[in-house]
Amino acid sequence: MRDFGRRVLFDDHVTRAVFDTVELPSCDSHALYRVYLRSWQRHSCRPGAENTPMFDAICPKGWCRWFVHVNILNYLDGIDRLAWPGVGGVSWRHRTVDPYAVHFSTGSHIPMVDFCG
Repeated sequence: MRDFGRRVLFDDHVTRAVFDTVELPSCDSHALYRVYLRSWQRHSCRPGAENTPMFDAICPKGWCRWFVHVNILNYLDGIDRLAWPGVGGVSWRHRTVDPYAVHFSTGSHIPMVDFCG
């Protein structure tokens, strides 16, 4: 049974990151999850920002939800700088994935992170 639309909290490693995921409808070859970051390295998000999507994660269809969460957690561990700007959204720079780019997410723009490759 799929959990489409239901937010699932991942707080197994609270000193690293706490986040929610929502599985979105996708094609048969992959699964799509929307990630909502609540805290990162013991820094809580700006009040109200916990409902702003950070990114969408593309994963192989056969992965269980826990394995998806561990891969998202490992991606979040690679973040060098993270901010919740006053205008809303979340921005970050990753150490290894496109390290010179600043990624920014708002309600109307949500970056994609591909875990299939």
